[in-house]
Amino acid sequence: MSFVREIVKNASIAVGVADTIEELSALHRPGCAAVIWRRQPLTGVQSWIDGLDPDVLPRAWVILRPDAVRDAALEVCDASGIPAGPERDRFVDDIAALADIFAGLIKARWLRLRSC
Repeated sequence: MSFVREIVKNASIAVGVADTIEELSALHRPGCAAVIWRRQPLTGVQSWIDGLDPDVLPRAWVILRPDAVRDAALEVCDASGIPAGPERDRFVDDIAALADIFAGLIKARWLRLRSC
């Protein structure tokens, strides 16, 4: 058995860290492979998610246009049996907002919505 090792010269691979939406643009810097956004969960939503039965947590893998994410997230929540309410609405709105932010950042016409 032999191992082949490719050496990449003059490459800088970095991961940026962002505390604000504006700082996510670090992704466009040369050598930046990813950006971690240190954001706080929406008030009340994290405790609501933590209180859900794990069997009803959404499971989906779909490719769609950014403007279709909100409706798809609603459908996934309905199909999973997540009860309607203000926390679910905030959760779905947050998913849609994150999709819009990400699509705008990378100028994507299509996104992969995935939950496990």
